[in-house]
Amino acid sequence: MLNNITLSRYQDTNSFLHKLNPLQKLISLILFIILSMITNNLYLHLNYLLIIILLIVISKISFKEYLYSLRTMLYLILGIFLINILLKVELEDNIISLLKIIETILASTLITLTTKENDTINALIYLLYPLKIFKINIYVLAGIFSMTLKFIPCIIDSINKIILTLKARGVNFKKNRILILKTIIIPTFNLTLKRADDLALSMEVRQYNINKKITKLKKWKLIDIIIVIILIIQIIEVTICDI
Repeated sequence: MLNNITLSRYQDTNSFLHKLNPLQKLISLILFIILSMITNNLYLHLNYLLIIILLIVISKISFKEYLYSLRTMLYLILGIFLINILLKVELEDNIISLLKIIETILASTLITLTTKENDTINALIYLLYPLKIFKINIYVLAGIFSMTLKFIPCIIDSINKIILTLKARGVNFKKNRILILKTIIIPTFNLTLKRADDLALSMEVRQYNINKKITKLKKWKLIDIIIVIILIIQIIEVTICDI
């Protein structure tokens, strides 16, 4: 039921994208989202979408995984489309706003599916490194992000098990919406708190050190540098030309 969520589901297909530097992929994702948001040209957005589709093919990961990600955000996409129609937004601008959302979802899914979770966390630590100037503990921030990524699949799994158990007992959620709060959300919340407490105890017993030195990432290759430079140039071009 909630298995379509692709967050934190790395798939190793040994593609070209898997071999890229994780930090570069994270920086490129941020730059691409910025580029997508500031671009208001329909033809450019269609080109961005084609590039993403090409990268999806290169990743050697089934298109179903990406379609699942879009399906989880379908109501958001349709909602924005309908709101724009009600506000009498021009059709081209409406399509552009939808393309921005679709591009962001597909690009984020692409990075998630081609980057190991630990590599993503380590890349995030490197990215947040400048915050140490302000005496912010970046290892704590990265740790919180890591725990969140690990807990989401657990929460989804718990919800699925509860729903399947209740359906096996003949519970009909369509007839009584209050049951969703009483029999799914509250038990899931309690289970999550229990798992968090168990995890904290386990980390304490094992003397987990949040400030432990992280593993070094893959070295930057020429292709990593070229990708980042191209994105920066494209952002500058779009900003200056106001496309």
